[in-house]
Amino acid sequence: MEDQIGKAVESVVGNILPFFLYEAEVDDYPYAVYFYTPEFFSTKDGVYKIATNLTLQVFSNDSDEALEKADTIRTALLAGMNTGKFYTKMSTTSKECVEGVWKIENVFRIIQIS
Repeated sequence: MEDQIGKAVESVVGNILPFFLYEAEVDDYPYAVYFYTPEFFSTKDGVYKIATNLTLQVFSNDSDEALEKADTIRTALLAGMNTGKFYTKMSTTSKECVEGVWKIENVFRIIQIS
């Protein structure tokens, strides 16, 4: 089994706003960045499960916009990633403003099942 979590997240979220793995490739707000490191669970027969804590950050220079986009992404991820292949739940959220830029951070637990 190969890791399909990142591809699935991008397909669910990619049309909501510019969305990047690890580092933004744009200077305009809003955009989202995500981070994750898959953990593989195996038996002698091979990998049977992949799990990760996926951190997703939304950046905007408008607090209402940041909250709205983060909420839209959260709703899309929880609906679109709870399929027979993936199980997703939200674990934490935080909000921060630095020099007029809002960052809304949501952490999800995502499990990919064979």
